[in-house]
Amino acid sequence: MADEAGTTKATGGALAGKGPEAGAEGGHRTGSRHRSPRSSWHWRHSRSESVDSRRRRHRLVRQLLMVAVGLLALVSAALGVLWWHDHAVLRDDREAERARTAKAEQLYKAREEEIASLRAQLADLTEGRLPKPLLPLEVDTFIDLGEVKSPASASLRSILFTRVGTKDNLGYEYRLTCHNGLAESIQPGYLVLVFNGVGIQIGSADVERSLDWTRLGATGLAPGESCSFSGRIDLQFQDAPAYFLVLDVAHGDKLPRLMP
Repeated sequence: MADEAGTTKATGGALAGKGPEAGAEGGHRTGSRHRSPRSSWHWRHSRSESVDSRRRRHRLVRQLLMVAVGLLALVSAALGVLWWHDHAVLRDDREAERARTAKAEQLYKAREEEIASLRAQLADLTEGRLPKPLLPLEVDTFIDLGEVKSPASASLRSILFTRVGTKDNLGYEYRLTCHNGLAESIQPGYLVLVFNGVGIQIGSADVERSLDWTRLGATGLAPGESCSFSGRIDLQFQDAPAYFLVLDVAHGDKLPRLMP
């Protein structure tokens, strides 16, 4: 009995010795059970903050997209206004150019009619009054002299007149083509005379002074030979030539009288 009582006391002492540790352990367990709700609240709070953060980011992205779309719309509108303005300016320029072209064409036609009328009046005034051998002078056109009855010999074939120089110093050159259809050599002496629109002589050219004349030599044009002479016409007056005449005269002889 004494042993059992001792055992019981020992056990009770042991239990009493472990009492504070057991209490501490029990208190720790009880405290752990009390902090569990606070941890759950922190988890829910952090999750809510994460959701709100994502919503704010999405909202910011949408706002940025709306701003970008607005800027794109403004840029497109500005480009459209600029294109419309440029198109309107080009259209106005085209219309103005068409108007200027139409006006220039009308003026050109009016000038053509005026020139034709003046030519007709000049022909009426000078018809029958100019010397008969005079021929109309056309620039940059071969004028056939083979069938022209003039004081020149029958060896003449054609003549070409060309404008040279500048607007302030305008001149004229000639190119005379001859052919000897006779059985013997000839040594012609040609003069090219030019006249204005009323029949006044304004210039001349001595073909003998042409550089091409030296090719003939002393024998002149041989039978069946053709040759061309070119040179510049000396103008005594600054007037446009309208008529011409080619004469074949001997050296030192006077020009034949021009018949009205």
